[in-house]
Amino acid sequence: MADYSEEISIRNLSVVFPSRKKDITAVKKVSLDIRKGEVFGIVGTSGAGKSTLLRTINLLQRPTQGNVIIHGEDLTTLNGEALRRFRKNIGMIFQQFNLINSKTVYDNIAFVMQVVGKTKEEISRRVPEVLELVGLSDRADSYPAKLSGGEKQRVGIARALANNPYILLCDEPTSALDLENTNAILKLIKEINQTLGITTVIISHEINVIKKICHRVAVMTDGEIIELDDVFNVFSAPKHDYTKSLVSHTFDLELPAQTLHGEDFKTLKVLYSGDKANESVLSDATEKFKVKINILQGKIEYISGKPFGMLIVQLNGTPEIISNAENYLRARTYNVTDV
Repeated sequence: MADYSEEISIRNLSVVFPSRKKDITAVKKVSLDIRKGEVFGIVGTSGAGKSTLLRTINLLQRPTQGNVIIHGEDLTTLNGEALRRFRKNIGMIFQQFNLINSKTVYDNIAFVMQVVGKTKEEISRRVPEVLELVGLSDRADSYPAKLSGGEKQRVGIARALANNPYILLCDEPTSALDLENTNAILKLIKEINQTLGITTVIISHEINVIKKICHRVAVMTDGEIIELDDVFNVFSAPKHDYTKSLVSHTFDLELPAQTLHGEDFKTLKVLYSGDKANESVLSDATEKFKVKINILQGKIEYISGKPFGMLIVQLNGTPEIISNAENYLRARTYNVTDV
């Protein structure tokens, strides 16, 4: 069997919604490849076109032009029963859960298996497996109204996995959840990806969600992909102004004006990336140049297992001392800019 290192290939894809006044182009000539087994993120604000793009992958939204190729099969050439058969390989998690309120948790999951023709024996064997996988073995007989938001989304994940798909599409899976449940659901999706090797595509308007779970990310605005790279690279060295704006919001470092300017001090923003994030740069500068350094704000975290951080520091001393220390910091860290 062929080894599809690029499991999903999207080629020159556009989606246009007709309108009496003016047609709306939701996706504009997008091309990208999603690798087998990775968690791929698509991020952008509301109206960027990310949900529409996601829905073209299983042809819930048929593109106006272009191709969606999965495992060498061009889905845009499929219709009717052939398309329905292929879709069973693609699970989908929805923003608002989309559970059937009149059915129990067990029956919600069983329903998607019945639709593709699974037997009662197959259903009775598989449903407990996926409930255990998502940590809801004791909720099989509960109705959605009795579940918390986090539990409802776990049922949604179990349902998406019921037919053993090799692709999992996640449409804003945490936007209806609080912070605690968001982190728990992202952890679960990540564990499923690592354990089962399912290629996972997740869209979100929150770049922090993408940062926590994805290997690579496409940044989308006005229907176009403006940047695509490893998540770490996008956070540590964003290229497009729009991406820079998204990334800057994740740090949210604001300071009163009186801390930014003075005759005998200078305030700088220092970025650390990769191995340099673990070096004792500030203490070395203090010892070498006799400069006083105050850390006003800061944050260092790990993205894809690599350290990345930002510090707002205040250098105190004579103009010469400050200049020497600033030059030293610029040479020893990823980036230094004035605040």
